[in-house]
Amino acid sequence: MRRFVTVIALSVSTLVTPVAAEELRRSIPVSPSDLSDPVAAAALYARVVETATALCAKANPPIAGYAPTARTARRECVADSVARAVDATRSPQLASVHAQVLAENRPAPVAATLASR
Repeated sequence: MRRFVTVIALSVSTLVTPVAAEELRRSIPVSPSDLSDPVAAAALYARVVETATALCAKANPPIAGYAPTARTARRECVADSVARAVDATRSPQLASVHAQVLAENRPAPVAATLASR
């Protein structure tokens, strides 16, 4: 049975006009092993972060004179999008990877590093 994780990025910046909602939603194919195997979960998590980063960059483009605000908005967007995608899977393995990343306060995971632990 093939499932999908949907990553949704919401524009958190009030300085920009958000991109149409249809463009801010991407589905990532997920196999059962992605949600149960630690190595596969780490790789899935990396794909979720990569997708959220791309969508949030589109939702919060840099604006001349407001670069720090746009960067902050993108970081908040990525964090929120990843958290919602992880919660939607209801996978303890993926939630564990997410909790580990948050505990270490890392901006983005590296699947190989997470899998080697």
